[in-house]
Amino acid sequence: MIRALHLSLTVGTTAVSTATIKSFIDLASQYRFNTIVLFREMAIRLDSLPSVYYATGAWTKAEFIDVIAYIKARGMSYVFNIAALTHQNVFFSRGDKRYMKNSTLEYNPRRPEVQQIMFNVINEIVALSNPMAIHIGHDEVSETDTENLQPELYVESVQMLRNHIKSHNIETWMWGDMLIAPSEFPSESTAYCRGDFLNYYTYRSQIPPDIVICDWHYTYTGAVYDSTVIFRAEGRQVIGATWDNNVGTKNFIRYAKSVGIRGMMCTIWAYVLTDIPRANGIIRSFDGAFIT
Repeated sequence: MIRALHLSLTVGTTAVSTATIKSFIDLASQYRFNTIVLFREMAIRLDSLPSVYYATGAWTKAEFIDVIAYIKARGMSYVFNIAALTHQNVFFSRGDKRYMKNSTLEYNPRRPEVQQIMFNVINEIVALSNPMAIHIGHDEVSETDTENLQPELYVESVQMLRNHIKSHNIETWMWGDMLIAPSEFPSESTAYCRGDFLNYYTYRSQIPPDIVICDWHYTYTGAVYDSTVIFRAEGRQVIGATWDNNVGTKNFIRYAKSVGIRGMMCTIWAYVLTDIPRANGIIRSFDGAFIT
């Protein structure tokens, strides 16, 4: 069973140091995680990425390769999470505004220039680090912009990136919140079932079934996670994801074990830089939940 720790390499537009990331990798190894997910390509000075997108203090490629070797030397697998489509307020929107679909939050996946940048980034990350999978994000589509992203574009973006990643013979992962609607899961918190927006959830069947769905529930504390059941019934592999919620983490892990999903992921997001003691506590609690 996958026991993954998700680590953001940036907070805002500032890169987290390699020493800090390595300290979290050490902690993950100590608490029996077997997979590390690294998030945000802007933290690395990739040749394929225009320099306008680099985070302050971005790593050299040599530093990135060293961190990957550090992960693998501890017997853990590794996944890279690119910032694809959504949450572009600190990424693509810093560059050519013509790349954007709306003001700051989503790029236009039909722009050939956008496609080429994303393909080149994936190619370089794969060549440098040979990840087990590429996580393509696609969570939390903006519901407040003056020009909302239509679900057809969302599906095109997912299919386009998945097809390119598959050409490298590696898996694609993505977040699942835009693929499920509150009406489908009345017993669960609706905060992480966002697919009622423009009826996104009705497009779920167009998402390739070989994509691993990362089903995140950060504040829900119930005992049953029906969304994982729906995804699995459609033949999809599922990884549950938790954050700063001890009760919910214990319940989700217990449920994951009972239904046999692919694994679980612990996220700590900005705590990687802003509150390291709290991040450490989340990691320890995640391990404890697997034991109980």
